[in-house]
Amino acid sequence: MKTDSRMKDDLQERLQSPKWTDIIDTLTPTSTLSIDLRVPEFSELFNEVGYAKFETMLRDSVFEIMKQKYLDVDVPSTFADIKIKPIFDKILMHDVNAKHENTLVNFDCLIL
Repeated sequence: MKTDSRMKDDLQERLQSPKWTDIIDTLTPTSTLSIDLRVPEFSELFNEVGYAKFETMLRDSVFEIMKQKYLDVDVPSTFADIKIKPIFDKILMHDVNAKHENTLVNFDCLIL
């Protein structure tokens, strides 16, 4: 079994991919970051540590990545209101409505 520190490092490493850094770069202090827990890279850790601990690790990892961009900002206090929302199902494009306002929503798509 991995230590909490090692799991957090693994999570942060996964979030360093261009896809996730692009998403993290768009976050504002009042944003909601939704993480699809069906993705194996997140589901394994979620299943191992549970909801509360996963959410804390995810928030800490996101803040560490943001600190690299916002060098002169106290990231934890400036972005304290960011909501981290693990999701278990996909949101379809036609299901986006007012309840998703101020929420970052990602779509898998094929553009022809």
